[in-house]
Amino acid sequence: MTADRLYAVPLCVHRDITISHLAVEVTALAGGTSVRVGLYNNDGVNFTAAGATLLNNGGTASSAANGIKSIAVAQVLTKGYYWLACISDGTPSIRYHRVAGHVLGIGASGALFDEADGMWFVADTYGNLPDPFPAAPTIIDAALAITFKVASND
Repeated sequence: MTADRLYAVPLCVHRDITISHLAVEVTALAGGTSVRVGLYNNDGVNFTAAGATLLNNGGTASSAANGIKSIAVAQVLTKGYYWLACISDGTPSIRYHRVAGHVLGIGASGALFDEADGMWFVADTYGNLPDPFPAAPTIIDAALAITFKVASND
């Protein structure tokens, strides 16, 4: 991760669920730093993070030690598209996925099945997540493994 860079990866929810945790895995230390995770609504028109509205500001965890960093949340998600978000005030290494093929709904032009890209990012100051997601993010062909725990299938 790069300090003060807000990342967003897509989440497709196929049925109504309630999530209880958001999480990332720190794989290399960055002493004294923190990571914040959260959740955005898709704007319903374009499949880009730009303009997505903040749904859950999540919380913070120390990234000064390796391991899974889980943040308790209680969030109902209805069927649709969302964005899992992450930002840090330091440079921890977070588990990620190298995207080798198409990712549903992601493309630099905003078109579905456009390119082999997987994550949006934009410079932003570490702290509470901005609402909405800032304009003009950059897209890259990797995706942080921001994940969640399902509390129930509603």
